[in-house]
Amino acid sequence: MKFSLIQKIFICAFFTLIIVCSTYLILDFSFFNKRQLPEFSFQKFLKGEYQDSVSKYFSENTSLAKSATYFKTHFDMLAGKSFINGIYINKSSLIKIPKFPSVQDIKCVSEKINQFRYKTKQPMYSLIIPTKSQINNEQFLSYSFQSDDLWIMEKYNGSLDDAIVKLDALTPLIYIKDMSTFYKTDSNLTGWGAFLVYAHNIKQLGSNPCSISQFNIQHIVSNFYGKLFDKTLYSDVAPDVIDIFRYNIYTVSGSVNQIFNDHSFSQRLSLEDVSQQQKTDAINVVMGEPAPIKHISTNSKDKGRILIFADQSINPLIHFLAIHYQNITIVDLEEVKKVDHKLKDSIQQINCSEYDQVLFAYGIENLANIEQFNALDMFNLKP
Repeated sequence: MKFSLIQKIFICAFFTLIIVCSTYLILDFSFFNKRQLPEFSFQKFLKGEYQDSVSKYFSENTSLAKSATYFKTHFDMLAGKSFINGIYINKSSLIKIPKFPSVQDIKCVSEKINQFRYKTKQPMYSLIIPTKSQINNEQFLSYSFQSDDLWIMEKYNGSLDDAIVKLDALTPLIYIKDMSTFYKTDSNLTGWGAFLVYAHNIKQLGSNPCSISQFNIQHIVSNFYGKLFDKTLYSDVAPDVIDIFRYNIYTVSGSVNQIFNDHSFSQRLSLEDVSQQQKTDAINVVMGEPAPIKHISTNSKDKGRILIFADQSINPLIHFLAIHYQNITIVDLEEVKKVDHKLKDSIQQINCSEYDQVLFAYGIENLANIEQFNALDMFNLKP
């Protein structure tokens, strides 16, 4: 088998890394209690098996896991692989290969939400956020990949009660799919993507949409690397910028009260959490770190109240909803179910009848997490 000059250089560099790491391990006092480095062969290397073994070895035995991930990614690409650690890599963006819910998952989730609807009688809405692979499927150049987002959305919406209004996030994102609607290094919507979803759907929630000219855009984090980058450490993809859209007609302010799994409490006087800027998961700057319950009070000139059951995909939309609602309560059922007994009092204080509207907003993949929806039984549904 013939190798190009670049391939030879990388192979030499790889063996150099192995020698350096072996020396490091020999000096490690606990070395003899650890298994030996995986046996190398060109056949295993080209299949990616050797890279997987080395990566696993370093992650289990040393502090060099990040270096192993970095070299594994680049050597896999030398071997012609585009899908690495469940991530599709190209020079402009990283895309996670989605794990879609089954038909049974969709049926279970829709039944839980329908039961909730029957008991509350409140105006109810559903919003499903498509995967990044659906919006950017033209980037799968070296692999025949067909996203199932549209089929799942149709199946899910068809299973929901007719009285539940189905909002549409797919149409605006598909229409502007050549723009930065998702982060390059993460699976979440950007501020721009969230604006498109907001502008397309807010009329169905009873308000008129603001135009893009009514916002000033602030770059709140300029060098963001998301979770998809962490899985590959592919250095050629550019970092993301996290933007906040500021309403320029008047300053929309708000306070956020968060109740955590251990029943601790925090309060801040702004929608975004600037304390998260320098932390590892800087995307939390948009709406704070995950919490089972977030109560948001704003100075909106509208007096609406909305209860939202959602995963983290709702976060960038809150800055737009804050223009139209004075009170927003966000419940993360995944966080609730972890230690639900400690949150029982706080949950029972949320009376659904006190809200004008109820919204269920989830990314498609989260519909497979059916256990979290069992926590809906804990909420106060009395009129």
